[in-house]
Amino acid sequence: MDSASPQGNGGRAMQTFRGIEGARAWLAWIVVLAHVVALTGVRQAWPQLNAVNTAGDWAVSLFIIISGFVITHLVLVKREPYPLYIGRRLLRLYPAYLVALAAGIFVLPLGFEAMDALEWQDAVLAQHYLRQATEVAQGHLGWHVFWHALLLHGVIPNSLLDESEYFFLTPAWSVSLEWQFYLFAPLLIHGLRRQRWQPVVLGVAVLGYLAFRKGLLGQFSLPSVLPGSIGYFLVGIGTRLAIDRIGTLERYPTPLAVGAILLAVGAPQLVPLVGWLALMGYALLGDSALDSPDLTTRLLRRALDSRLAAQAGLRSYSVYIVHWVMVNLVLYLAVKSHLQLSPWQVFGITLGGTLLLTLASSEMLYRLVEKPAIALGRQLGRKKAALG
Repeated sequence: MDSASPQGNGGRAMQTFRGIEGARAWLAWIVVLAHVVALTGVRQAWPQLNAVNTAGDWAVSLFIIISGFVITHLVLVKREPYPLYIGRRLLRLYPAYLVALAAGIFVLPLGFEAMDALEWQDAVLAQHYLRQATEVAQGHLGWHVFWHALLLHGVIPNSLLDESEYFFLTPAWSVSLEWQFYLFAPLLIHGLRRQRWQPVVLGVAVLGYLAFRKGLLGQFSLPSVLPGSIGYFLVGIGTRLAIDRIGTLERYPTPLAVGAILLAVGAPQLVPLVGWLALMGYALLGDSALDSPDLTTRLLRRALDSRLAAQAGLRSYSVYIVHWVMVNLVLYLAVKSHLQLSPWQVFGITLGGTLLLTLASSEMLYRLVEKPAIALGRQLGRKKAALG
């Protein structure tokens, strides 16, 4: 995500919100691990690994909150005309996504073969692959390509186009969701900043969410349409709008974070919110808190603000969208190798191969596609500013 200069309303630079870039890296790799566990079916042999898949779901939810926060900051600080704003957002998402999508289309049949050959396949995941194979057999592949190319595949209910949110690149359901949010974010944010419009915006958000939950928007396997995930976006938006009143923290609020974690033990649905609270506690630390950091601050600084974490964070989007291709490719090679591999051997080979290929491919995608597209977006912004 673009950094923002400290100007205008809410003038903190994005870089002063500590730890966000590093958090993105951790979240992306948690999702990678979750998908390796799911696709290899190893949790059939060890059900305790279901916790990894749950962690992957939590990671995506926290990604959504972070997006709400970062985009709100960008809208407040940049004050760009809508065409420039949405053009820069498109450059941020689309070029790297398009490359990953092309690769996802290529490996789709390999995924079908791998899942069919896997003796201990995950039943739920196998059902998704079967439904996708049925879609191809029924001649719907072109429609899936069409809606994916528009980044609107997350909007299409399963009753109209089955498996729309999962096809080609399973993680890309949230990329479609992100694009939907980008389209409406300035309107949402400006409405929430005005007291008389707040009830209207929040009322529409609540009604939209209830309509999603009751199936009035169609049937979705995931909250891939904006009303279904609006709550997480609102948490991020509301946090950023409140930041200027909070100011910086002199010490990390460890008791508050520990209390929230204990509450989440009994209510797992709160985990993404607790994670966000813990991250914000660190993001809002003032410089003085780092001069004599307590134990929690030192640990978070190493985890979230090391050079490695920061660099990994910059590549987190590329990791997120390309890893699904690599998992399917390595799994196909493992199960079609004609070796008598145990579930754990398949898992180990797939995990190791996925890590290596994802590191290499995401680095190339970041350097050759994502980074130049971001630079082009910044160049457009500078040209617009120069023209007045």
